[in-house]
Amino acid sequence: MRTLVLCIALATTLFSVAFAETVEQALDHLQHQQYQQAQVISQQLLDSLQLNTIADISLAHKILGVSHCELQDEVSALNDFKTLKTFSPEASLDGLTISDRCQKLFTSMTLTPSSKSRRQGLSSKKPNASGGITPAQELHQQAQTPQPQVPSNRYIPFGVGQFQNKQRKKGLGFLIAQSLLYTAGATTRIAFNDPTTGDIGLSMMLTGGFVSVWGILDARQTYRKYYTTPE
Repeated sequence: MRTLVLCIALATTLFSVAFAETVEQALDHLQHQQYQQAQVISQQLLDSLQLNTIADISLAHKILGVSHCELQDEVSALNDFKTLKTFSPEASLDGLTISDRCQKLFTSMTLTPSSKSRRQGLSSKKPNASGGITPAQELHQQAQTPQPQVPSNRYIPFGVGQFQNKQRKKGLGFLIAQSLLYTAGATTRIAFNDPTTGDIGLSMMLTGGFVSVWGILDARQTYRKYYTTPE
């Protein structure tokens, strides 16, 4: 049994190493302005539950956000940037090749309340001569628009939120992953008194908790993207 647990831990480590190479490929596409390829790779990694750490998920959402923005899909970019900030509040786009428009969109999410008030005040004092709003002002307003209320069933782990969003395969993935991690972790902790093996069991349970939070965030984002209509 101990050998089996150690093999599982080793396989997880090797899987993470292989995944890092794939993320680097997506990042390389992004840096060469191949946004469609970068978007496809990052989305596949998220949908197939191949991400094991906060750093991996943050990088994937960072790549997705920039790719969506550069492909003129600012609404999806905002959702990706908000998810990125959920996992990594201090995240930035430093080191990435990105347009000024997309950098401003990302920056608009990180303004302090006082900075937002000052910008809103300036906007009200200096309207556009044509009576409309500029593209930059429109993006800023989108960033400030309150998100629609998400139903409570999207906050249930074990893939329930994904099933409610009609994403059966993704729901099964979250259900199986969380069930296996919690069960294997609890069994390992209870069955062995060895500190090292017990730590492995605890790590599995913590990973299960992390996947649960990830599933809830994914269900919320999907609901807001496909089941609500922006005003």
